[in-house]
Formats: sequence, structure tokens, C-alpha cells
Amino acid sequence: MKTHANRILAGLLATALPTAALAQDTAPAAPESSNSGTTLGSFRGVADTVDSDNLRLHTVQRKSYADGGRHEVVLYPAIAQMNAKFTSHLGAGAQYLYHLHENFALQAQGMYFYVNEQTSFSEELINTSSQAAQAATAITLQWAATGGFEVTPIYGKFAFFDDTLASFGIVLSAGAGVGGTRVQLQGGNDQAATFGDTGMKFVGQLGAGFRVRLNDNFLVRLEVKDLVYTAKVDQINGCNLEDLRVLSNQEGAGGSVAAACRSNEFTQGDANLAFRLVEEPSSDVLNNVGVYGGVSYTF
Repeated sequence: MKTHANRILAGLLATALPTAALAQDTAPAAPESSNSGTTLGSFRGVADTVDSDNLRLHTVQRKSYADGGRHEVVLYPAIAQMNAKFTSHLGAGAQYLYHLHENFALQAQGMYFYVNEQTSFSEELINTSSQAAQAATAITLQWAATGGFEVTPIYGKFAFFDDTLASFGIVLSAGAGVGGTRVQLQGGNDQAATFGDTGMKFVGQLGAGFRVRLNDNFLVRLEVKDLVYTAKVDQINGCNLEDLRVLSNQEGAGGSVAAACRSNEFTQGDANLAFRLVEEPSSDVLNNVGVYGGVSYTF
């Protein structure tokens, strides 16, 4: 009896064991971790395999060179007027800046315009009809000196080719000062130009541009600046209307000129043209908008 029971138990075990093994073989595999495909190692592996610049990460770095507390000297070998309508200017200049901190600097600058004359249209009026544009629109700027400030609200970097970086800043400036003015009396084409001094005028300055740093000391600048100056002519070469009436032998003139009148600076015919300009006084505010290209050194 006992032997028969053992045989029945062995049969049941033989039948159950293959079924359990089959269930184990057909069971679904356990899901892998959801983070297994987003590891840093997998990204590195892809980048190394594909070797594409589009998969490389570039970081934004801090400024390599600090401006705060530094001095800057700027030379502008080329200044060219952009809005030449009645007058034309070409000159050079220099500027000094002290950077109080990274984004703010005090500045002083001077400009000299070795070409400052009327345009061909104004010269044609003078030569063909002995008439000139109103003095307020014909005044040219010989020199200017201003002081003010400069701010750098935006700065960053850009790349040359693949491995060269340059720092840049967008600069805004403003200032005020004085400038020397004159008006053209005769000249152009086949005769030498003559001018009359119209004295010093108030000059305001507004500007904007780019400042690109090449290394620790050297920079290049490209800016647009507007020199705004008053233009009222009530005397030429120190001579007022009554002085010019005497010098040009106008009807009713008499006596002598004032001591401030520099009559020796007039050439033949100039006093008559100067009288016409002062006889009909005019005033205006002129804008001399120019492109300033220069280089600078910081220390």
C-alpha cells in the first residue's frame, strides 16, 4: 500500500515540473529602467560615434578682460560726414575714457575737420549768381571739443571661423562742448575758397556703435556720432552789420569799423558777401552726422 502511494506521488511530480519550467521560460522579461537611455555616457557615446559639431555643447564664458578702473585712448584717423547736403566734412579725432566700472565710462574727445566746406550745389550758387545759402544752413564746423559719458548696455562674444573668439560691446555716448565755425564766402572749381570766421558755438554730441576687443590692450571701434551745434550768424570775422556796411561801401555808411572787426581778413569782394549774409540774419540747429572709425589702447 505504501509502495503504491509513493508511485502515485512520483507521477504527479513528473507531470508538474515540466509545466513550471515552461511557465518560467515564457514569462515576459522585466522592463528596463526608464532612465537607461538618457545617461551622460550614452550621449558621449553618440557624439564620439557620429563626430558632429552639431552635437557638441558650447558654454557662455565670463568676460576675459575687465574694463573697470582702466584708461582707454582712442584715435579716429577717419571721420566722414554722412548727411552732406549744404556742407561737407572730413577729419580726424582723438578720445580719452576712464572706465569707472564695466558698463560706464567718462570721456573727453576732440575733432579737427581738415575738410570743411560747402557742397558743389552751394558753390554753384556763389559762383554763378553771387548768392549764398542762408548762413544758418551754410556754417561749417572746423573743430569741436566735448566731454561726457559712455555706457555699454550690451556686450558678448562672436567667433571667427572655428577657434577664434572676440569680445564686443554696443556703446552709447553723450556729451557737450564747444566748436569753431566758419562760413564760405567765395571759391570752388577754378578759384580758391575764402571763408569768414563765425565764432565758437555750443556743440552737443550723441553717438552709438561697436567696440570690439582683440586682446588685453587693443580694440577697434566703429561708431556713428551726431554733432549738434547752433547756427546763428550776426558777425563775420568779428565784424557786425555796421562794420560790414562800412567795409562794403554801402549807401549811408560812415565812420570807421570797431576795434574787434578784423577787416584785414577779408579779400576783395568778401566784405560785400559777408554783408549780405549778416543783413538777413538767420538761425538754425545743424546736425553733423559722421562715421567714426578708430583704434584704441587700454591700460
